[in-house]
Amino acid sequence: MCAFFNIYTDLKKIKKKLKEKNIDVKIDEAIKDADINNNVRLTNDSPVMVKEEDKPLLTLMNWGIKFSEKSPIIFNSRIETIKKEKRWQTIFERSRCLIPMTSFIEYRKPEDDPPDVKKWKKENKIKRNTPFHISIPDEPFFFAPGIFINLQGQNFYSIITTEPPPAVRQIPYKRSLALLKYDEAVDYLYNEMNHSMDMIQPYNGELKVEEGEIKVNA
Repeated sequence: MCAFFNIYTDLKKIKKKLKEKNIDVKIDEAIKDADINNNVRLTNDSPVMVKEEDKPLLTLMNWGIKFSEKSPIIFNSRIETIKKEKRWQTIFERSRCLIPMTSFIEYRKPEDDPPDVKKWKKENKIKRNTPFHISIPDEPFFFAPGIFINLQGQNFYSIITTEPPPAVRQIPYKRSLALLKYDEAVDYLYNEMNHSMDMIQPYNGELKVEEGEIKVNA
């Protein structure tokens, strides 16, 4: 499951690019000049876009839903579970959001490494997973669809996942974030629930998958 993504852009640039597609959004006044964390990890705040009556709103939310002190943090939500379980359907119907990003990261486990990589890791005493940065070529950013809840006055979100598209399956990895191009994603917020669910499919466009650097132990 994805626990790390990048957003190398800012709110004003997101607003400008959407405006070019005749999609007018507003930015929450409280965060208009906020510094964006480019490398987002679990429990970090990050920009999200939500539905408002007149136009979509860009604001900040915390990544990871935790219903109680003893419950686990839910940072990825399977679309299959959302479709089956009434509680998640209700959240999906009422509280959808879009998370802008420029890439997300998945990891290949050591046991899935090809033979030459296994040998190199063994020689250098490396036991870590191999990171892969995944993006949509020639897109300044894209959106991952999500859901959110409000707990004690603060909003928390989870990103929706699907079966992996071929490029992610080759890492190999068994799940992937659902992805929407920025010029079509706003429909996800405003469509009727079933139509928005139908938008959540394994991404069928081209993806750029780049292997990240693994530092050799000193």
